[in-house]
Amino acid sequence: DTLDRDGAKLLADHFLVLRDAGSMAADHRRVQQEVASTVDRLKALHTDLKAGALGPKEGGAMIASEREQVEALEVNVHRTISNYRTAQHIWDGLQEVDSALRSNDVAVNDRNP
Repeated sequence: DTLDRDGAKLLADHFLVLRDAGSMAADHRRVQQEVASTVDRLKALHTDLKAGALGPKEGGAMIASEREQVEALEVNVHRTISNYRTAQHIWDGLQEVDSALRSNDVAVNDRNP
């Protein structure tokens, strides 16, 4: 109960992001793997289409399926970018957190000599 409202909110925001950093990193790695798998699938599909291994109906169905998967992947990529921006914002604000903690430490020490 020694921090002012703004200082407490600042520390809580930083804590929440840093607490979830491991999860955000795992999500990032998963998205990287999804992108690599998608690239491999699209290359294989391209090769099959070019070689005539798929008929028009089957090829069209495969393209439609890939479009759906890419749309879902796009959502995950945007989420990963948002997580990165959030983490960067928190990182950029560490000086502010340090100042809040130092001023709080001084205030507590002034009250409890």
